[in-house]
Amino acid sequence: MITHSVAEVTKAAADSRFGGFKREPEVDVRTTTIRKDGTLTRITDAWQSFAKAGGHTTGIAEKDYAKARGFATNLEYSPMDVEKFSLALAEPQSMEHFGHRSGIFLSMLINDCSGTDFTIHTSQLPEEIQYFGYRNRKNVRVIGDVGHGAFCCMECGNVMVDGNASTWLGKGMGGGMIEITGNAFEAGWNMKGGRILVHGNVTRLAMQMRGGVVEVMGNAGHDIGPCMRNSELRIHGMIGGVSALIGRNSRIYHGDELVLWKCGLIEGLRHRIGWKDGD
Repeated sequence: MITHSVAEVTKAAADSRFGGFKREPEVDVRTTTIRKDGTLTRITDAWQSFAKAGGHTTGIAEKDYAKARGFATNLEYSPMDVEKFSLALAEPQSMEHFGHRSGIFLSMLINDCSGTDFTIHTSQLPEEIQYFGYRNRKNVRVIGDVGHGAFCCMECGNVMVDGNASTWLGKGMGGGMIEITGNAFEAGWNMKGGRILVHGNVTRLAMQMRGGVVEVMGNAGHDIGPCMRNSELRIHGMIGGVSALIGRNSRIYHGDELVLWKCGLIEGLRHRIGWKDGD
């Protein structure tokens, strides 16, 4: 039996994927008791076998993902079982690269499940979860932060992260919607389609972005959009700086005002980032 403290977040916050996000106050923290039934035990056994087998921890997610599927063959489980497993991961884990392997394994469980809507808890995990949501095709709500490579190569679905994101958020994603209630260190690298909405700040934004829309309600860092093309950025806070390598068919909005289009710099952007005539 596993016991954890989990903060309950109101349904109003979770239902804001497609509208303006209004953060609701968290209510009382409750104690959730997870009992290891037969299904959870089988999932845990498959996880431990995968974790012991090791993996390519240098950023090659595809091979680890395929390996994880091999250990979960013939498993039958529900979205609730996956949520219970995410809570069970808070138990002490004596393994290297826990963050990478747990993120890949959870991604596989979600995509291979017959269910469509999932809740995952990460705030209680012993270290940052990486590559979570790899090739995601489902609707996922995350209570807590996501680490490096979250929702890389996402194909479709709707995602709400009630927390922060690290590097490579949505890298290479082709469709779907990702909403982050906190900050993201990096978003939109090599993004090909879909939409990312970050309610906080983003430090590195839209490197080599090839399609889709990224909207930042807070501030954006320096040198945004290097080598982006056929894409759209919407920034509501301060713009630290724009790359000189913006490609064709790119649009950058500050609030509702179009300030850059197809490398045509408009005065509004020059003034906001402190450039002077002749620079």
